[in-house]
Amino acid sequence: MARAIRGGIGLAGIGCLFLAAAGPALYYAVDTSRRGCCKLKKLTDAPPSEAATNPDKVAWEIFTQINQRAEGANCLDLDLPSDGRTAGLPVNQTSREVCWQRWADAGAQGVYADPDREPEWPTSQREMTELRPSKENLELARARVSPISLDSAGVPSPSGEIFGLEADVEVESRMNRATLDYIRCQGLWNKDGQVAALGEINARRREEIQFPYGATEVKAGWRKLCDGDGRNCQAKEAYYWRLQRSQDSSRQEVWGLVALHVMSKVLPNWLWATWEHKDNPEIYKVRRYRHDVFGYANGDGPSMSLRELFGKTGFGVGSAWWNYRLIGTQVNTVRSTGEATYLGNSILEQPVIDSSSCMTCHTRVAVNGKGVYLPINRRSSPGNSAGESYNGSPDPLWFLDQSSTTSFRFAWLPLDYVTSLRNAKWKSGARN
Repeated sequence: MARAIRGGIGLAGIGCLFLAAAGPALYYAVDTSRRGCCKLKKLTDAPPSEAATNPDKVAWEIFTQINQRAEGANCLDLDLPSDGRTAGLPVNQTSREVCWQRWADAGAQGVYADPDREPEWPTSQREMTELRPSKENLELARARVSPISLDSAGVPSPSGEIFGLEADVEVESRMNRATLDYIRCQGLWNKDGQVAALGEINARRREEIQFPYGATEVKAGWRKLCDGDGRNCQAKEAYYWRLQRSQDSSRQEVWGLVALHVMSKVLPNWLWATWEHKDNPEIYKVRRYRHDVFGYANGDGPSMSLRELFGKTGFGVGSAWWNYRLIGTQVNTVRSTGEATYLGNSILEQPVIDSSSCMTCHTRVAVNGKGVYLPINRRSSPGNSAGESYNGSPDPLWFLDQSSTTSFRFAWLPLDYVTSLRNAKWKSGARN
């Protein structure tokens, strides 16, 4: 990620540097000159953050940072454009890629595609990733139900055409460079490395898996808005959108961003935040998820604080980003009273929306010595095929080797909440 700082020095010939951004989430330690692993910044060495005391504010700061235009020189993970452009986000330029869209593909066909080869950070000019059904959602339910929006008379609204049963949600998941570098440095991009880590941690030869400060993953949910190249697609004006080839590759389709989930390592157990488009039919269905004391604290109108933040970060009047709502944030699995906390997205957690807890679910990202991962959902009751999300305090017995009587040992190694690690495969010729 060699780039120049105006009025300063170039970074191409310097080994390990910490690059600080204005907000708390973009603070990276990246090796810019060699293949070796640089020492990524630990959370304990990070600057103070408001994430614990004002998570909604920090969530919106992250939102504005990662949704900057990739060509605008505001993405620390990406190379500066060759022509030196530094323009901010223009009004309504919602068809341009943003920072997170050029991060590494966290799916099975991206970082984890080749278990025999160390993953590399992609170039800034990437090929468009194909959207795919979410592996997690397929695990959470046998079928996904897409609700139709009805007006007061019970007639399908215009958005019902977009959110009808015939239009499914597809996703892309991405990780920033701090996340990828840690996976690479720790050898976790294949199952062999993860299983080896379990043995080494139990033998006290390495530290537990703890991602560095600023590590971030996003998961985006998209729905098709209309066919064609977008010139006659009025629906797209309200969305951040992208063009996607149809399944038969015969035409272009316009897909709109309907959900965005972000986890960022600014706290020991990460900061969790999820957004939905304001026209999602099921938005705020589960009332306990709705809390945003920073952005939309008083009904549907944005706060003065959010207006100021959007103004400073280039999201002008007319930008589609004004149409997204923070459903809530999560920083603990339980309240001080022991009551479980919840957070869910009506698109991304639709199969288990009534019981969703991002933190508790991701806690169960753990691998055993056979390369098997803990299931991330459970049956709602014995004999019932319906599933629900784990929520509340994690149970230490999920992970511990209870047969060990001499020392503390993991039977299942927690992978620090990073669900994409479950896409890992065995090396060629290894067991499967």
